[in-house]
Amino acid sequence: MIRYLTERVPIMVCPRWVFTKVQPIGLSDVLAYLVESIHLSVRGHQVVEIGGSEVVSYGQMMTDYARVRGLRRAMIRVPVLTPRLSSLWVHLITPLRGSFARPIVEGLRNEVVVHDPQAALEMFPGIAPQDYASAVRSALADLQPDAISADVPATEAIYLSTRSTSSLGMIRETRSLHVTASTSDVFEAFGSLGGQRGWYMDWAWKLRGALDRLIGGPGLRRSHSSNSLEKGAKLDFWTITHVTPGHRLLLRADMKVPGDAWLEFNATPADGTGTLLTQTSYFAPKGLIGVMYWYALLPIHRIMFNGLIHRVSRIASTGSPNSL
Repeated sequence: MIRYLTERVPIMVCPRWVFTKVQPIGLSDVLAYLVESIHLSVRGHQVVEIGGSEVVSYGQMMTDYARVRGLRRAMIRVPVLTPRLSSLWVHLITPLRGSFARPIVEGLRNEVVVHDPQAALEMFPGIAPQDYASAVRSALADLQPDAISADVPATEAIYLSTRSTSSLGMIRETRSLHVTASTSDVFEAFGSLGGQRGWYMDWAWKLRGALDRLIGGPGLRRSHSSNSLEKGAKLDFWTITHVTPGHRLLLRADMKVPGDAWLEFNATPADGTGTLLTQTSYFAPKGLIGVMYWYALLPIHRIMFNGLIHRVSRIASTGSPNSL
């Protein structure tokens, strides 16, 4: 909730609960306490309160998050905003449903701080919880495709199947298609994209590259060979970040966009014969501008990426790109 509110709302109208005191703790620190607790020789029942290294307000959590992300956010305090209105606002801005948001918002009126910090210090002397900003940086470091749990693709996708999801600040759009070719042929097909062979609607990619050059980006670098598929290699305005030969190719965008973008291809054996080809576009928007960028270009992106997966299928099946 903190992530989505801060990312998407430049000027926040804040009810009183935003200034409630809380002692947030990073997930890695919670896991450290749990692991160390296995080795404790404690008899009977005991409760140990744990928290981060600082006490802040929910408002400060949002401003600190914005500072780590390089965003500027303003807060306007209002004397009252009922939990019901607050939950409706959270439902509108974040993926949380109103039925979930309301009890969460109602609970935010109560302070959540450690009352006896000495107990945790004595029982776990080797653990020094990090501050909130450091925990945010650790969480943001996981904002990449390999850290986002993926849905298991359907084994039957004779016709193009498209799924759109949003998780932990990452927008993901996955396309699946059954291809009557071997996994090695499918991998070779999407591994040959770019460079002199180009992409689907290659004129649009060239235009995007030219615009990127105008605003200081790398533009469209046309130097690629299917024999150079290795981590760190450049592919037009992408960088190859992961390669599993015969199976997976993950590209990260070098172009200037308000966020981080990736394009992924996977080839997995399908039930029966052929290969299930999946093509996934990831986008982690930065601020409201990033969200607006994604949805403004969504119509043309869907045309381009729908055509791209069909082009990969044609190359794998016939060896001919038959591109536009």
